[in-house]
This record gives sequence, C-alpha cells and structure tokens, in this order.
Amino acid sequence: MEANRNLYQRIFDSLKKTYDKRKNRYQEIRDLLAPGTGVFSASDEAENLSVDYKKQLDSEPASYLDTTTAGLYGGLINPASRWFDLTIDKTKKRNMQMDYYTLAQGLENVREFLYYLFARSNFYSAMRSVVSEWVRYGIGVMLIEERDWDFIFFNPLTVGEYYLGINENGEYDKIARCFSMTSEKMISNFGKDNCPERVITAYENGDYDTLFTVNHLICPNPKDGIVSDRFKYIDLYWMPGGNDGAMTFLRKSGFYSNPLVVFDWERKNVRTVYPIGVGEKILGDVKELQYTAKCLNINKSYLANPALALHTSLGKKPVLPGARFYTDQDPTKVAAEMYRVSPHITELEDSRARLLEKIRRICMADILMLFAQQQTGTRTATEVSAIVREQMTLLAPVYLQAKAGLTQIFNRVIDICNRRGLLEGLTGFDVKDIGIEFMSSIAKAQRMAEVSSIQELIQYIAALGQIKPGALDYINEDAIIKDVAERLGNVSKLNSDDQVAQLREAQANAQQQAQQLEVQAQQMKIAKDASKAKLDPASVLGQQIVDQGGTLPPEAYPQGQGGF
Repeated sequence: MEANRNLYQRIFDSLKKTYDKRKNRYQEIRDLLAPGTGVFSASDEAENLSVDYKKQLDSEPASYLDTTTAGLYGGLINPASRWFDLTIDKTKKRNMQMDYYTLAQGLENVREFLYYLFARSNFYSAMRSVVSEWVRYGIGVMLIEERDWDFIFFNPLTVGEYYLGINENGEYDKIARCFSMTSEKMISNFGKDNCPERVITAYENGDYDTLFTVNHLICPNPKDGIVSDRFKYIDLYWMPGGNDGAMTFLRKSGFYSNPLVVFDWERKNVRTVYPIGVGEKILGDVKELQYTAKCLNINKSYLANPALALHTSLGKKPVLPGARFYTDQDPTKVAAEMYRVSPHITELEDSRARLLEKIRRICMADILMLFAQQQTGTRTATEVSAIVREQMTLLAPVYLQAKAGLTQIFNRVIDICNRRGLLEGLTGFDVKDIGIEFMSSIAKAQRMAEVSSIQELIQYIAALGQIKPGALDYINEDAIIKDVAERLGNVSKLNSDDQVAQLREAQANAQQQAQQLEVQAQQMKIAKDASKAKLDPASVLGQQIVDQGGTLPPEAYPQGQGGF
C-alpha cells in the first residue's frame, strides 16, 4: 500500500515539474493582459491578488482579448440560440429496426433534455471563464463532476491551480491540483473521520484561519486496489506528510469516464502539454506597447510641467499658474525653464498605433466582430462571400479545437445521463451512436466558406456549358443540394428520397398528359381547318383525294373545266 501512495505522489510531482517550466510565462500574461486571474502564490489563492497594475499602462490589448473572448463565446455556444443538434451515423441508422419518426422523436427528446440541462446548470457561466482563459493563456480547463445534490457541476479552473498530463496519443488524461483549505472546510468536505489529527485539533480549538495544504490527483486507474476497478479514472485527495512523513488520504473515489475537458489553442505536437495562446503570441508586442505608453507619459509630463530654475530672491514665493508676487529683479531672469525636452509625442503615438494594429490582428478581434462593424448591406453577395471565406480560413484551426473540446463535454454529459437512466427517449440503439452537429454562427460561417467554393464550381461549369453544352452533364443537382444542406445543418428541411421520387413521378405524369392534350388539340385544329378549306384540284388536299380515286364536287372546279 505504501508503494501505491508513493506512485501517486510521483505522478503529482512529475506533473508539477512540467508546469513549473511555464509558470513564469503565465505570470507575465496575467500581469499584462489578465489581472485577477491565475493562482501563482498563497496570496493569490486567498484572493488577495498580488497584481502590479502599474505594469498595465495601456489596457487596449486586454480589451481586444475581451472582444475575442466575447466573439468566440457567442459564436460557439450562444445560449440564446440553437447551437447544436444530435444525429445518428447513416450506416448505423440503416441497421436500426425502427421507423424514421420514432428515431427523430427519440433524438428530439434527448436534444431538448440536454438544452434544459445546460440552461439549468452552471454550464454557460463556466464556459465563459474557460473561453476567457483559453484565449489568454492558450488553454482552458474544466472538470465535469457528477454530484448527488446538483447532478452535474461544471468546474472551471484557472491557470496555476492545476498541472496537466497527457497520454501517448496526446490526449489529456491526468490533472493534479494543490490548494489550501481551512480546518472547517476540510471537515465539511471530507468528513471528520478522514482528516488527520492536526486538522481535527485545529477545528476543535476553533482555529479556522490556519490553512492546510491538500493535493488532488485524477489519472487513469492503475487498478491497484485503491478504488474499485469499475472506475476508469481514479480520484484522490490527500495531505502531504506531516511530522511523521505519513501521507493521509482524505478521499478515494473515481470516475467512469474522463471528467477532464481541455480547450487548447495551438500545440507544437502531441507530446506538448501546454499550448501557446494569443496572450503569449502578443506578449512581446504588449511589453513594447507598455514601454511606449511610459515614454509617452514622460514626454507629456515634461511638456506640461517642465522643471523651473528660480532666482534666489524669490525664496518661497509662489510660482504656480495664476500666482502674483512682486520683485525688483528683471522679470525675464527671475524664473525660466531649467531645460526643455523636445517631445516625440507624434512618433510615439504612431508607434503605438502600429503596435495596436498588429496586436488586434493577432487577437482576431476584427474577424470575430466582422459583421457587427461593417455594413454588409452595401456589399454584393460575392464580396460578402469572399470576406467570410477569407476570415473563416483564418479561424478554422480555432473552430476545430473548440469543436474537439465541446465534443468532450457532450461525451461526458451523455455518459452521466445514460448511467442515471435519463435518456429514455433513446430506446432501440446505443447512446454511443449519437453524433453531435454544431449549428452555432461560427460553425455555419465555416460551412458557408465551403458552400462558396461549390457555388463557384457551378458558376464555372454553367459558363463553360454555354460553349460546350456537354459540360453540364457533370452537374449532379441532387448530390449538390444534399451536400449544401448537410453543410448548413438544414437536412431536416429537405424532402426524403421517396418524397422526391413521388413528386417527380407526379410531375412526369402531368407533363405527359399535357403533351397528349396538346397533340389532340393540334389534331382537332387541323381537322377543323380542313373542313373549312376550299377544295381545288390544284391544292394538296384536292390532289390527295383525286389520287386516292375520289371525286371532287363540281364547285371545286372553275367554270368551264372538268366536272359534270
């Protein structure tokens, strides 16, 4: 058992060692771009944040990051709109022994339940914190915990209070935390029987101010008997060794699925634990910007309030603006500026503007607020399409990372709901067959960029078809319609293949009947015209009658010719 205890401590120490290599960089980001976030010391944890606000002389980059955060949050999981849908794999759908209506109704029930669950829980507020840290630090972390009293709790974590680990596939499967708790909180959270003697003594003596260090570790279950083998992940809380060096477990439990959700911005490779975010990319420029702001303030100070050289005869007489005093000295020699700095305010402001433009571009603030800032109504559809495609190309990697993180959340939530028997609408197939289709504004814009390429292809083939009509044979309109509808998330609004076949058959029958009626009408018109026509041996009709052995009436012949 002691060997097992040492194993978990070694895992904990290894994760912390990896994090320590990034700690200083995260602190710089916190001080310059995200005051109030992060836990890097005991005072931070006690919410007595030791942030030097003098470092943030220019807060414009922080406002850009706020814009980026708001754009991503609203564009990915806007709580005021439908931002996801549930689907079933087409192959598995064909193998299911149920009609389309039953399947659609089951998915609809689950979808509505999930929307209700997210709205009822702290999901949206937790995601706001996660997205904010994801943008600034390049990583946003959340624990999805299953509780008896509030069912599901989404626990967002801030940089510095966790240490992460990955498996051989680059998937985040380990997290360690170190935090402080008072004796009162420890007794409340872990129970008196599970706490060591020093905690119980402090609690009974009314010492509620002393903080005790607690370590927390979640990792794949080594199945060593610490917790049940049913758990896929082990969940341990313990206190580091006291005077006797003993390691005391406060709680031993586990998870049936990975509770850890990580949004990473940009990782070098699968072996990289801590990614690079926007905050780190603009950190150098932000430092230069703060130095520029400092120089601007100094130049403006010298310009507005220069140092003065005063004649000794003035003594303590006032020299402030508007002050009056009398002296026999030459007024031009009584007081003068000691020296006058030639200010470089224009140059510094130009430098600031260039830095801000560069930082804004890296933050992608313009991309995410594109349609809020530009009057798209004055642009043609082609121009708007080109703008959207260009911006979505830049945003594509971010969207893919967000999609991966949101999929992790769905997998975890669906697993918890399924184990609790809350997915009764999904009778007839496994919940693992459920797929997630995102319908947020960013997801739709991303698909619109793909649809634009399809439109360009059709326009090109149509133009070529005017020269070579055979080129139009390559257009499969049915496949194009289905593809576009799937990309835009509007497949449910299309008629089924059977319905389309019935409509086309009805249209073909109607067209055939119309053609028959037209032929009959033409025949009737010919007969009617023939009945009114004047018979003449020289006419075509008269000649046909004569050739066939018939005779024409006497009035058909001119007077004095043929007939009787």
